[in-house]
Amino acid sequence: MDAFIDTLMTFPVFLFAALSAISLLYWALVATRLVKAELFDPISLKERHLACVFRSLGLGGVPVSLSLSLVCILATVISFLIQALVMRWFDLGMMGILVGIVEIWLVTTIAIQLARPLVGMLRPLATRLGATRCRLGSRVEVIGQVGPDEYEARPLDGTDGKTLRVSAKPPTRFALGERLVLVKCLSQGRGGNYRAVSEASFVDEQLHQRSHGGGRVA
Repeated sequence: MDAFIDTLMTFPVFLFAALSAISLLYWALVATRLVKAELFDPISLKERHLACVFRSLGLGGVPVSLSLSLVCILATVISFLIQALVMRWFDLGMMGILVGIVEIWLVTTIAIQLARPLVGMLRPLATRLGATRCRLGSRVEVIGQVGPDEYEARPLDGTDGKTLRVSAKPPTRFALGERLVLVKCLSQGRGGNYRAVSEASFVDEQLHQRSHGGGRVA
C-alpha cells in the first residue's frame, strides 16, 4: 500500500491523478443534476474553442468534459505504470522534473490515441441521451426541405438514424444531397435544430482562420 501511495505522489502521476479526481467530482455533480454534461461545450463555432481542439484530435461527438475525463483517467493509469515499472529504478535527482515534463507529453499523446476508440463507442450513447452542443462540427447531408430556410438532414457520423433540422442563413440555399457542417445550436431540446453551412464553405473558412489567426463561422 505504501508503495502504491509513493508512486501515486510522484511527478507527473499526482498531476494526472488530481485531474482525474476533479473530473470524477464533476461527473458526480452531473449525476445529481447540479451541472450540465455539456457545460464546457459551445453553442456556436464562431470562436475557437476547446471543443474544436478535441474534434481535431478525433475526440469530438461527445461532451468535451467526457473526452477530457477519459484522457485524464487513461493518462493517470499510463503514467502510474511507467513510474512503477520503469522510472522507480532510476535516481534522476533534479533531472526528474525535466524527464517528468517529457513524460507528460508522451503519456498525453498515448492517452489521446487510446481514448479515440472509446469516444467512438460513446458517440451513439451521447446522441441518445440528448447531447446537442457536442455535435457541432459534424457533417450532415440534406435529404429534404421543410421550410423557406429549414432543411431535413441525416447525420454522416454514424451516430444514429434520426434526422436533424438545419437552418440556412439567408439568402443561402442548400440543394438535396449537399453536405453541410453544423456550426451553431439553435435549440437545446432533444435532437435540437442547428445552423449549418456548406462543407466547402466551412473548409474555406477554416483555412482562412489558420492563415489570418482568427475568424468566425456562423
